[in-house]
Amino acid sequence: MLRKMLIHGLLAVALIGSAAAVDAQTNDNGFSKPDATPARVEGGDTSSDAEQRVATSKISTDGEVRHAMSEIRELVTSALPAIRDGKFGTADFHRLADGITDRLQQVSAHSRLPEDAQAKLNAILSPLAKAARDLKVEGERSLSAILAGLEEYGRAVDHAGWQDVKQKTP
Repeated sequence: MLRKMLIHGLLAVALIGSAAAVDAQTNDNGFSKPDATPARVEGGDTSSDAEQRVATSKISTDGEVRHAMSEIRELVTSALPAIRDGKFGTADFHRLADGITDRLQQVSAHSRLPEDAQAKLNAILSPLAKAARDLKVEGERSLSAILAGLEEYGRAVDHAGWQDVKQKTP
């Protein structure tokens, strides 16, 4: 019980505290995105090799996590047209950031995952929480980190029916 409280506390701190900055470049959807160059890890593997191994052992989640993450995806998907058209103002970015943060806090408060799965999920959600905070300051510039976080969630978590946020059509 104490261990689970500690894990949930760490996610809550991550939602409030800061995380590493994201280097950016432009991607297909017209927003900047983290550098996709595979990094070398111990043993000579690349990060894409590690991603391949993760894909075969996805994190199992509960209904609370899946529901909250689906809501975050819908919030972002709904906002994209106005953002792309330049009609998404500061107050809109604040509301989007608050909506994402509220859902992440729901995950933290209500998730009933085993400790190892919760720790893995926290590693995915912490950068997403930082990106949500950054939306309030950086607006569109931090949207790429939100999109990257949702894509990482889709790669790493067993969430039936999950679809990445639709890309910009040419």
